[in-house]
Amino acid sequence: MVRHLLGNWQSSAIVILRSGDPLTPVSSKGNSLTPGTYKAVDRANLVPGADWHVSGRNRDQKIHVGYFNQAAFTDAPLGSFGNVGRGVIRMAGYADTDLMLARIFSIRERVRLQFRSEFFNAFNRVNFISPRQHGVTPFADVDNPSFGKYAVVGAQDPRTLQFGVKLLF
Repeated sequence: MVRHLLGNWQSSAIVILRSGDPLTPVSSKGNSLTPGTYKAVDRANLVPGADWHVSGRNRDQKIHVGYFNQAAFTDAPLGSFGNVGRGVIRMAGYADTDLMLARIFSIRERVRLQFRSEFFNAFNRVNFISPRQHGVTPFADVDNPSFGKYAVVGAQDPRTLQFGVKLLF
């Protein structure tokens, strides 16, 4: 009886974890005076003694207030390049868990029925679309009022459930 009730179950999971995109704070003023037909985008300067790391902010605060200390960055002096390293800041990461649970019922010797349930983004984590994926650069520009504030341009799919029945013969 126990084998009949608890037997023939299948499960699987796919877990995807990615760190966020690297971000380089820039200045669109063109203070490096680089010649060319386009407006130069230079790296920003790190304010001496300032720390751009923030701690104690939850995910919601990071989205609305900022992922980092925006006051730690400024324009480079006229005629110089900024001193901020390339890709020093990481954006929000990506985490997704897909689960599958199935049970096979025997109908005849060679005929079976499979009932399966699939859960995509099972924990319903909100994964925002990176501003970089849409070419939105004000986030990284110290001269823009929205510098450091995550411009939510969209989100990945929410939790999705799918059920199915399959006849195996």
